Amino acid sequence: NKEKLVDDILEKIKKAKETGDYDFIWKDSLERRLTWYEENKDKLELDGSEVKKAYTILLLNYMGLDPKEVPVVYEDEKKIIWKSFSWCPVLEACKKGN
Repeated sequence: NKEKLVDDILEKIKKAKETGDYDFIWKDSLERRLTWYEENKDKLELDGSEVKKAYTILLLNYMGLDPKEVPVVYEDEKKIIWKSFSWCPVLEACKKGN
């Protein structure tokens, strides 16, 4: 449920603001992503540069975005740039919490 996700993120932001400690937010995100990767790495079909693989793993596989929502506008062996048209729960939480 998108609304619950936004509310959960907003609560984390409020807690971080109150305590002055924002580290737990990115640590939690990193832990979830690494756990997902360990559980799914053998199923991933990847090709291209390392940055293209990272784009594919994070945005397409982990986040489940459609490539049309995150079209690549520039890519070389060391850099990839995409535009993002996807719904973002963090942005929505920030807007909701002012």
